[in-house]
Amino acid sequence: MNLASDAAKTYANTDVTRVHLDNNILNPNNYYNITFYVQGNETFYNGMLGYTFNVIYIGIPPKGGLCKADPMSRGVAGVTSFTMSTSSWNDPDGIQEYRFLYSIDGGNSYLPIESESLSKSTVKFIFPPIYQPEMTITLQCNVKNLKGLSASGYVTFPLLMKSTVSAGAVLDNIAKVPITTEEASIQTVHQAI
Repeated sequence: MNLASDAAKTYANTDVTRVHLDNNILNPNNYYNITFYVQGNETFYNGMLGYTFNVIYIGIPPKGGLCKADPMSRGVAGVTSFTMSTSSWNDPDGIQEYRFLYSIDGGNSYLPIESESLSKSTVKFIFPPIYQPEMTITLQCNVKNLKGLSASGYVTFPLLMKSTVSAGAVLDNIAKVPITTEEASIQTVHQAI
């Protein structure tokens, strides 16, 4: 570790067991070898010197990326094939992994979107059916660089219900019919829609 001599002297010949380095000493995207020296007292250890060192990496997460869903204007749940993509991330270490998640509750919880490969920055997805005329989808695009540091981008867009029938009418019709088999359940839903 290439520290200015005054930074190293601050801790020399003291009983300090915890060390703090100011941010102006370390630069991002570099490896540092931190060495700690311990010297025994003269009575018991005759001044012997021991040391340990650790190599650490100081990095910064990716920056400036875009998250995009196509079409952004609107799509129909269960019908429209959306193309989700992320791009324009700046990272000197390089991007290793892309993950896509979506939220239907304003970003309180996210569900993963399956991808055939985490190294692809694009994924196609058809949203499952919804039971209200329209809802806002929040898409989260996660990236992770080669050193394991991650960042996220977000975009929102509307998703429409497949049927023009209200969800309330569909659920009311389903509730009126006694359903005993899976086939009856499917037929009831399709008749209601």
